[in-house]
Amino acid sequence: MFTPGNLSELEQFRKTLRHEDPLALSIVDLSLAVLRDMPFDATKRGARLLPKVADKPELARYTFTQMGVAYRVMGELELSDNYFIKALDVSERTGDQTGITNARLHLTDNMLLRGEYEAVKAEIARLSKKLSSTLRLNFAYIMSQLAIFEGKPERCFGILDPILETMNRNDLWLGMLEVKADALRFIGKLNEASETIIEVTEGLSELGAAYSATPLAKAMNLAWFAGTEPPPRSLIRRCVSLAKKGSWAERAACRAIEAFLSGDETAIVESLFEAALDYERAYQHMEVFLSGLSAAYLAWRTENPLFFKIVKFLAPRAAMNPVFRQDPVLGEFMNRIEPLFREALGSSKDKGIRAYLIGDLRVSVNGNDINPIKWRSIKAAMLFIYLLLSPRHRIASDHLFYLLWPKKKYTGKNRQLLYQAVSFCRGILGASSLIAHRHDFYHIEGEVWTDLGEIEDLIRKADATPDPAEKEELLARARELAKGELLPEFPYDRYIDEYRQYYERLRKRLGLI
Repeated sequence: MFTPGNLSELEQFRKTLRHEDPLALSIVDLSLAVLRDMPFDATKRGARLLPKVADKPELARYTFTQMGVAYRVMGELELSDNYFIKALDVSERTGDQTGITNARLHLTDNMLLRGEYEAVKAEIARLSKKLSSTLRLNFAYIMSQLAIFEGKPERCFGILDPILETMNRNDLWLGMLEVKADALRFIGKLNEASETIIEVTEGLSELGAAYSATPLAKAMNLAWFAGTEPPPRSLIRRCVSLAKKGSWAERAACRAIEAFLSGDETAIVESLFEAALDYERAYQHMEVFLSGLSAAYLAWRTENPLFFKIVKFLAPRAAMNPVFRQDPVLGEFMNRIEPLFREALGSSKDKGIRAYLIGDLRVSVNGNDINPIKWRSIKAAMLFIYLLLSPRHRIASDHLFYLLWPKKKYTGKNRQLLYQAVSFCRGILGASSLIAHRHDFYHIEGEVWTDLGEIEDLIRKADATPDPAEKEELLARARELAKGELLPEFPYDRYIDEYRQYYERLRKRLGLI
């Protein structure tokens, strides 16, 4: 019933359920909150519903899945994974093969949002033979998005056109049509892309979906930069109103829309950059780069001082968005500033990870400060700290799992917990390559400096030098670093305690004890 033209029938159905089956009405209303991209409402409804369906496996699985989607819309991928894993657990216990595959597809979709394309392709290969007819549509949607992200938009048409011609015009149909509109843009069919994305926006706004603002912002981007027909003002007003009920992505879209409406290029630069930052929180990679690259182009053209700040923001994200190099609107500009991306990535003296583990915990990544203590995922924070502490910053996967979850078994399903923590950590660090997985070890890639490691190096150099003055200078520098306590923020961690004992031995050698 959730299709344009059938919403009155849906409302009548809800009225019937209100009298005949209140639990079913709660399920329907949770679904509608998710479908209309109102994640805050959806998570509240889901939390109230879970106790009522605890003894009903099928309804529990469905509720977990809907909450997983809601948290995904909010950009809370770690919480989203948690609920999809719960849905997977229920499906495995009840032998529901469709539910198992559906949960794994949702987890794969989250990988796609994180930009982990190789992992997505590997998972798709495993799942492709286990798909029901319904799940093949979700599978096609993921495949078409992956084609765009990998810079192969022409592949989308072979995937999507046969489905779009036969499928009902529901929210998934509109999602696929949006991917097709993106592909049309990247192959140079700008007017057709604009018409298609406006059709998507109209369909979503008719359904009352807050997400309608996101394709609308793309339509307005085309109108501004490529001179295509702008969306109707009435549609703009409706989408902006709906977006206020949404999350980060919809609010970011509002920033972009209002900027284009202002017509002031300075304001547009600032608002598009702010929109890119908000899209980042929602894991909307294409929207991040489209808004950021558009802002950079206008900043360059108007000599806006924000230009270099925007380039620095875009630099680590360029590799995840190769398709923009062929964009007929902004591709030439992106290729022109490619050397600036490389310079932003490679020239900073602060390149790599620097971590002060003694005294107050302080960490910077490529010159940007981060604070693991304030991360939403304490497991991800501990994983990162364990890797910083460990020799050569590497730990075997199974050992790392047991450090984080000492009471759980390292089974196939539970590995998802470790994967979640690693993915969260990679997202905070700003590059998935910084935490690598090779030969069943996780390790921090690239240059890593810690004050604990520096103390070790200074003592080692002092031991090797025959010059008493140089020896004393090295030891004095080590003593200066060793004045505080190791990671006092984590007083009861057994793994850290082992390093505290080692650190105390170093302090004893330095004459501090």
